Amino acid sequence: MNLKNKKVLITRATGGIGYSLVEKFNSLNTKIIATGTNDEKLNNLVKKFPEIQVIKFKLQEHDKIGDFVEEVFSKLDGLDILVNNAGITLDNLSIRLTDENWKKVLDINLTASFLMC
Repeated sequence: MNLKNKKVLITRATGGIGYSLVEKFNSLNTKIIATGTNDEKLNNLVKKFPEIQVIKFKLQEHDKIGDFVEEVFSKLDGLDILVNNAGITLDNLSIRLTDENWKKVLDINLTASFLMC
């Protein structure tokens, strides 16, 4: 597969799966912007993959997603691939799952992915 110079955005790139995605897309010579919420982990990504760009961003801030996407487009001069990797789990029995936790899961796993698309 030839993805050379394709422009890629990977959300939650600082976790195990996200890190592996960055590693794979980097090996395919793509241009990557990686997101996360942890400064230390984002800095570690740049140390390991100096050719990528990182942006700290909280996907639950739905009102800022439009501006974030514009920033990504500006930095990469467009976008070819979006990897909606961000997701959370607040496992519990449904009888014990609070409305607040249910909303947090949907805000990240569903709404943010929809808005990013």
